[in-house]
Amino acid sequence: MLLPKGGKFYQCDIRQDLLPQKTFDAVVHLAALPGVRTSLHDPLGYEFTNVMGTIRLLEHARKMGTPHFFFASSSSVYGPNTQLPAEETSTPDPCSPYALTKLHGEQWGRLYAKLHGMRFLALRFFSVWGPGQRPDLALEAFRLRMMEDKPVTINGDGSQRRDLTHVEDVARAVELALHWEGHGSAVLNVGTGQNHSVMDMLEAAQKVVAA
Repeated sequence: MLLPKGGKFYQCDIRQDLLPQKTFDAVVHLAALPGVRTSLHDPLGYEFTNVMGTIRLLEHARKMGTPHFFFASSSSVYGPNTQLPAEETSTPDPCSPYALTKLHGEQWGRLYAKLHGMRFLALRFFSVWGPGQRPDLALEAFRLRMMEDKPVTINGDGSQRRDLTHVEDVARAVELALHWEGHGSAVLNVGTGQNHSVMDMLEAAQKVVAA
């Protein structure tokens, strides 16, 4: 693992509260079990890791006096019927254990901001893609199947739409969050404001494989 000059790596487990006993300038909380479909088969595991892990990390930040907490949330909290581009004022309608755990993480953060004066910012990421992405996500799953000359499976009619956000843009959003000067708690969407259908993703994967 490459670290910036002066950086230190700590191996921790937020599920067991095994965290370094020191104060940091800020916490950027990206640790979680991902995936909507897999969460349907392991709701307790997702609750334990994503919600209890977040509470443990919030409590650690409170005890250590870490003032700023940034939480990786997800556009899935809006639910499948929210009109795109979604707005932060849209009513959440989580339709999977994963989405529910992300919404609960936001709620716990707001509570800690209210009770303990912590500054809490939740970033709702929209369909992150790019180098290192999970192999089960549409773009990469399509590409891998095509590279192996295997048939591609599409759930539904392919008209489902996603706001695809490149991982470099997500990284920039996280960096900017560290300079957030707000108080209390807030939620921000991190996306492009444009959306693409599953069939668009299939066509893009075909072009990549053919190149």
